Amino acid sequence: MSSALDGFEPPTRRLFQPLHIGHQFMIDQTLERAENGIVLIGSDSAGRSPRNL
Repeated sequence: MSSALDGFEPPTRRLFQPLHIGHQFMIDQTLERAENGIVLIGSDSAGRSPRNL
């Protein structure tokens, strides 16, 4: 039986500094495996909140 979640992989949470080729590699790998990806950007100088993951 097929499900809407077939092939779903949970998100990967990483904390990074300014974009560099390692980040680009992660983004490229995600897009090779999935049709879409989401990159969330927050601030390390602000407290954790729904706006700042």
